Amino acid sequence: MIKTIRSAKGRLKEVQAPLTERFSRFSNVPATLLHIGFLSVDLNDEELRGAAYDLLGAVCSYLKYDKSPIVACKGSTGNSHKIYFLTPSEAGFISGDPIAFVLHLSENLAGFAPQLTLDFIHEVSAAMTSMDNNTAISNRISCFQYMSPWIRNLSHFANATHPLYERSGARLRDCIRTLSDLSVAYPEVRCFLCLQDIF
Repeated sequence: MIKTIRSAKGRLKEVQAPLTERFSRFSNVPATLLHIGFLSVDLNDEELRGAAYDLLGAVCSYLKYDKSPIVACKGSTGNSHKIYFLTPSEAGFISGDPIAFVLHLSENLAGFAPQLTLDFIHEVSAAMTSMDNNTAISNRISCFQYMSPWIRNLSHFANATHPLYERSGARLRDCIRTLSDLSVAYPEVRCFLCLQDIF
């Protein structure tokens, strides 16, 4: 009986779930929305940028991130442009440079919600591999820039004394493998991906 149980357990360990199955589609909704919001902060399209700010504000509210530099829309002008108000309770601001804003928010959220790290890196990496090669260099650079603060959190998933320690290590290995593949596939963005910051 014990021999049968051991052999069954051994067969289960041999079968590894594909990369996409290791990342549950329900656990990474906030990570997916963060990525969509960050990527949608467009310098040239004010309406898209406003929608991205709304989305990022909603994700920050969901995560209960009280230092969100995103402010809710509290009114509009007659010609349907949104007005964003800063209240004293907000601990930040929307800077004049949208890229600086995205990088700052990404760094703060990486420190505030490190449990999203594996899902966020997976989502950003999957999106980058599906981008069109001819038009996506600037988008890939942006993705690497706002993904960089999250890479520092990977060490938590390998540290057995940390609450985020991942016992199986499969998802962590997948993330590191994906980051390595991205740095080889896209040499133009290699400088943004410093795997030495992981450990």
